[in-house]
Order: sequence, then C-alpha cells, then structure tokens
Amino acid sequence: MSQIKTPKMSEILKEEFMVPNGISAYRLAADIDVPMSRIQDILHDRRKVTAETSILLGRYFGVSENFFLKLQCDIDLRNAKTAIAKKEKEKAKRETRFLKSVPGLREDLIKAKYSDPSEYKDYDPNEEW
Repeated sequence: MSQIKTPKMSEILKEEFMVPNGISAYRLAADIDVPMSRIQDILHDRRKVTAETSILLGRYFGVSENFFLKLQCDIDLRNAKTAIAKKEKEKAKRETRFLKSVPGLREDLIKAKYSDPSEYKDYDPNEEW
C-alpha cells in the first residue's frame, strides 16, 4: 500500500494561495513587508514558516494567524513519523538478519517475532522469548 506524499509548504503556499490570486513572490513580500528572500526561501524549501511569518501570511490571505504555523508543524510531524518508521524498519531488518545467522534458531520463531512491521515499535531488546 502506498502512502500519499506529504505536501511541502512551498507547494501549498504557491498553488493554493499565490497562483489563484495572481500574486508573485515579490508582490507578497512587499505587501506583508518582509524581505523577498524570506518568501523565496519558503517557496524553495530552504526555510520554514515562523510564527511571525504565519501571522503576516494569515492576515494577508484572510485565514487564521496560526494557519500556516499549524500547517508547518503538521508537515514536520508527518516527515518525522516517516523518517522514524523508516529507521525502525531498517533496524528490524538488521535484527532479523542477525537472528537468521544464529545457528539452530528456528525459522518459525523469527517469522512469528518479525512478521508485521507495525510491531517493531513495541520491540524490547531485553525481552526474553
């Protein structure tokens, strides 16, 4: 099963707010009185939205002042969850390879212990089988 790709703040700001309203990065920066580099950096994923920028963008586009900040936090959380899940999956693969290398360890015991990647989060290395 494939997951829906997490959108980037740059995509949302540009495609949902700037393009439909015909606003350029230059105009947006001038209208909210911030350096153009700040808007360009957000649009090129080099900078995250700060509380101050969220307030200014929210007021400008007629949404809540914390809209863009909450959106940035949600994106960061999704990306962190994805990264952690990837690390946990890699760890479980390494452990499975190790367990398979132990002479005499039953294959069914390995499969039972590591059959579902969602169980890796509950893995306790000190747990006795």
